[in-house]
Amino acid sequence: MVSNADIEAVVEASGGVEQIHRDLADFRRRFKLLDSQVPKLVEARPNEWVAMPEGDDMVFAASFDELLARLREAGRPTNTAAIKFLDPNPRVLIV
Repeated sequence: MVSNADIEAVVEASGGVEQIHRDLADFRRRFKLLDSQVPKLVEARPNEWVAMPEGDDMVFAASFDELLARLREAGRPTNTAAIKFLDPNPRVLIV
């Protein structure tokens, strides 16, 4: 079981509550920005993966593994990048 001390240590190692909040807000902003560009990106680069790491540039690759490798090669964190697959024929889910 995780203790409060463990949680507090993780929060502290992440820069504190305020930093975590800023990081999440930036991720949401980048994901919304990327999502708004998906129709144009699907037309230009169908069936590819795209990532928008911190800094708002875009990285493209033919596979997910290649995308992660390109992010690492560029020195960009993979765990905070907004990532999408540019599917020209997405499945429609009826809920």
